[in-house]
Amino acid sequence: MAACAVRRVGAVIEYQGWVCPLTPLENDFRRRAGLEGYPGGFVEHYVLPALYPAGLTRPTQVVLGTLVVVVNLIAYGVLLRRALRGG
Repeated sequence: MAACAVRRVGAVIEYQGWVCPLTPLENDFRRRAGLEGYPGGFVEHYVLPALYPAGLTRPTQVVLGTLVVVVNLIAYGVLLRRALRGG
């Protein structure tokens, strides 16, 4: 039950473009530890650079996106085949 509420809050924060309330707390702890804080939110700081690293070109994005689609089609094809066979 709590997990559903947390997911909803996370979705609202993302859709509204708000900064997660934990980010200022993290930045405060980082400063207390002698580290530098960061501007923006968690997603902009940690997630986006992992998904879109520096130097990522459009052709590479197309190849990676196509690979994701192909892998998903294969996986769902295998699942569908098993379901139709009764396995």
